[in-house]
Amino acid sequence: MEFGVGAAVIETGAFVGGKLVSRFGKVTKEGGNTFERVISNAELSATQKTGLLRGGRKGNNFFTNRSSLDAKRAQQRLGLDGPLRDARIQFRIKNNVKVSGPRPAASGQSGTAGGGREFSTNGRTEIEIIRITPLKK
Repeated sequence: MEFGVGAAVIETGAFVGGKLVSRFGKVTKEGGNTFERVISNAELSATQKTGLLRGGRKGNNFFTNRSSLDAKRAQQRLGLDGPLRDARIQFRIKNNVKVSGPRPAASGQSGTAGGGREFSTNGRTEIEIIRITPLKK
């Protein structure tokens, strides 16, 4: 499924307990879905400097709407390779970019299981970081 971030609120949003929510993630009062990504400290620094998901690196941007605060569990569920990540960011997408998903995360090349809920964008994805939470290692 693909949708523009602004259109997702109209198509899938609902008010629950006075808050607008969506099956694609929480929806802020400003009207944008919030998502999460587990990242290294280096990626966090690049993202904060540029205001772009993954620090503006080219290629697909993968993220979820709910990730574990346990670094090892997050790595397993999201099929991530390499070292354990350092932090989880909660963010809102600011520009009009197509979001694909949700779909199960693929398993990693190193044997991590995958299977968690995954979304993606391709290209320049401007974000507003709402919260940064250190992961437990």
